[in-house]
Amino acid sequence: MTTFYVNKESWAHRQDPRTWLRRTAQRAGLSSERLQACWSDRAFLDPLFASRLQGEREFGVTATPSFIIGGTLNPGVLTFERFSDLVRPLLPAGSAPRG
Repeated sequence: MTTFYVNKESWAHRQDPRTWLRRTAQRAGLSSERLQACWSDRAFLDPLFASRLQGEREFGVTATPSFIIGGTLNPGVLTFERFSDLVRPLLPAGSAPRG
């Protein structure tokens, strides 16, 4: 998974990203058949698409990663400190994030 995320710019904006994804998955030992099964699994994909559409409609999410914290959109990569600063006020009294 790290390879997919680290190399996102290599495949995310291609006309046919599946070619790059297929090649990379095969190098990692995932067969074309298994990858195709993943891409075709509606029970897995439908909730992902629904969540993405909800994020777009309700919060204006346009990028990955994006975090909705306390009803507010926080796009982009957040440091642990920033994430903690956003989450801490929402936690029950006496609790704190670890790290």
